Amino acid sequence: MRTLLQHAYSELTHDTIYKPNVQATPSLKRSAAKSMALIEATGDYFAKVHEEIQAALANSEQMSLFLDRQYRSWIGLEASHGPIQSLIVDHYAHLVGTDFETAIDEWWSSKQFVRERIVGRSKDQVIYRVSGILLVYYCVSKFPHAAKKVSPLSDDELGLIYSDLGRSLN
Repeated sequence: MRTLLQHAYSELTHDTIYKPNVQATPSLKRSAAKSMALIEATGDYFAKVHEEIQAALANSEQMSLFLDRQYRSWIGLEASHGPIQSLIVDHYAHLVGTDFETAIDEWWSSKQFVRERIVGRSKDQVIYRVSGILLVYYCVSKFPHAAKKVSPLSDDELGLIYSDLGRSLN
């Protein structure tokens, strides 16, 4: 983007400001300087947005890697990967705190029965083959109202999870 803007600037100003046969007025020079400043600021804004996106992706990636490790350890299966994993993490990650790894480890110690549900359903339901299902169970257990509100899953899919945890979806 920055290169495109710089090219446009040079096309616009080269023949009028930098050629000796054209007298650039102070007003013209100020306008050109302002446009260059805008290009610089735009470049800085895009760079900042890019950094923030990368930071957000890093947090999601870190959470997904943790969930993959736990899924392998707790469920005994390799997790599938695909868009549904990202969708789950994106929708639920804001519900959990920075101590999520410790919190879910503690939660899991009292919810071992969930393993049987996940293993049994993983044979015919894709959602149970992604490690994000652990995050869904955790959030439904800890934040039942918010988990339903932000969920990308259907009520039928969520209903089974709520039922497994002894909760009502409605």
